[in-house]
Amino acid sequence: MVYNQFFKAALLTAVIVFFSFFLAYIIDSTRTGEVKSFVQDLIFESESNRLISKFYLFAANSTKKCEILQIPKEVQTAKTYQLALKFKEYEQANLFNTELEYLKKSYFVNLFDLYLLALEKNNACPENKDVIVVFFYLEAACPACIETDYIIRNVTANCQNIQTFAFPLNVNYSFIKALKNYYALEDEPTLVINNKKYSITNLTEEKLLTLLKLEQAICK
Repeated sequence: MVYNQFFKAALLTAVIVFFSFFLAYIIDSTRTGEVKSFVQDLIFESESNRLISKFYLFAANSTKKCEILQIPKEVQTAKTYQLALKFKEYEQANLFNTELEYLKKSYFVNLFDLYLLALEKNNACPENKDVIVVFFYLEAACPACIETDYIIRNVTANCQNIQTFAFPLNVNYSFIKALKNYYALEDEPTLVINNKKYSITNLTEEKLLTLLKLEQAICK
């Protein structure tokens, strides 16, 4: 009788553990799917712009290149600190899905590629330049980063000619190390607007709007 009770208890525990892991797997897959579509859009746009840029190396009409070499607004949503926060949140909770780490690496590689294409567009189209805003944040508990991201998104939502990018400072990616060296960045959250560095300390929407307009941003 005692044996049967122990057996039932062990069986019940095994069932609970199984369903707990199964539920965690379902949740993990859902998390991956949530960011996958954003990353896929980013990769597609990166490759599309790369091919367009390559094509116009052989074309005489650079005006058409300036018109076409753009990053659609919907892809901008895949370039913000918000998606980076999701990666960090899901990474901390992740139990099974190695695909998430692959998506994260693909995301930052293609994000950097789009950043380079934005620089190329500005170089090729001096009469139609975008203001390039890069937010360098920390992959850690960073309330100031969250606040700064909120300010950036609120202000740039009312501007036409702005490209925004967000990169983590404290990761071991060679191309991000190159960015850190180029801008002489420490591991402190920093805003770079058209190659000019600004501390995020005491940043407000009014201050950011002023800085953007100094760079010829078209904002309401």
